[in-house]
Amino acid sequence: MCRGHHRLGSGQEGGVIRQELPHWLDRGDLRPLILAVVHTHKKNKGAVRILLRARNRV
Repeated sequence: MCRGHHRLGSGQEGGVIRQELPHWLDRGDLRPLILAVVHTHKKNKGAVRILLRARNRV
C-alpha cells in the first residue's frame, strides 16, 4: 500500500505517483503481472487498487 498526502507534492497535476502510475502500468515487463486495475471510490479519485496475478500463473 502506498499512500500519498495532499500537502506533500500534490498540486494541480497531482503528485509524482499519480503522474507516473499510468506509465508503470503500461510497461511491457509489468503488464503480465497485473490482473486488474480499479479506481474504487468516486470521491477519492486517487484511490487505485492493483490486483496482481499469482506467481505460478505468470
